[in-house]
Amino acid sequence: MVGRRTALIILSLAVGTLLAAQARINSFLAAEMGDGFAAALVVFSLGFTTTAALTLVHPTARAAVRLFLGQLRRGEIGWWICLAGPMAIVAVLAQAATVKVIGLALFSLFFIFGQMVSSASIDHFGWAMGRRLRLTPIGLAAVVLALAGVVAASLPRLGNSWASTSLVFVFVFAAGLLMSWQMALSGSVTAATGRPEPAGLATYVFGITALLMVITVMLLAGSGTGVLHGLAQVKWWYVAAGILGPVVVLLGAVIIRTVGALLFSMGLVAGQLAGSMLLDVAWPSAGTFFSWATPVGGAMALVAMIVLQLWGHHPELAATGPDKG
Repeated sequence: MVGRRTALIILSLAVGTLLAAQARINSFLAAEMGDGFAAALVVFSLGFTTTAALTLVHPTARAAVRLFLGQLRRGEIGWWICLAGPMAIVAVLAQAATVKVIGLALFSLFFIFGQMVSSASIDHFGWAMGRRLRLTPIGLAAVVLALAGVVAASLPRLGNSWASTSLVFVFVFAAGLLMSWQMALSGSVTAATGRPEPAGLATYVFGITALLMVITVMLLAGSGTGVLHGLAQVKWWYVAAGILGPVVVLLGAVIIRTVGALLFSMGLVAGQLAGSMLLDVAWPSAGTFFSWATPVGGAMALVAMIVLQLWGHHPELAATGPDKG
């Protein structure tokens, strides 16, 4: 059992590296297609196809989807689940637009910091999963340490273009904020159905619907020709951009059952930070700026995440949450 547990912790690191690779692939995909919305539509369509195929071959997953649809009809799961797709779209658009500008490591740092701030707020006020985990002074200090880490890592990159680069950092941070909300919404569905597939399918369906609505408006306004041109450039290797998301979600569901959410989240963040730095060195984009401050800031953010997870909360039952209607 010890060997299996250790192997799964190592696999958590690998899953985090896959997340970093997904961000890099989505960035190159958008550059190749020439449009972020076209890239997002391809990613979500392939993600939906992969998740649907995996669901069809798994009886328990099919039963969970039927349960989810029944809960939607009865109003046991509220309208808020439709927000999961658009929130995930913002993350893909942020990857597409900013990784090539600031590099993958800085993108990961600001994105993870946004997730950290949002997750701490969700837990502190009890906005998800029917529980409240109040932030302790140590937890607040951990958030400040993470902020110091991302500031330290970003300062050498600002240079003379600090105003425009700061706006990029704010966009990535906001995408991280929304991603934690998306994960909280999906987590509520997973808790209600017992499987991750219904939440994944809902995210992709609502995301594709939102993208098609935006693209339709763009076409009617005469500004959507770039999307059509991008969709005409689809190549076979784009499949990789679509399958990584479902693979990460399903691997996470398997790993958490053995090692727990705490160790998995730590491994995920460590793998994402380490993987993004390795990719910036081995496979840099045009805007990659890697200095001594990048690993220092990453280490500070990782320590802050560990401290927040271990000593950052006072558990307390919450009165409300999104699954309360």
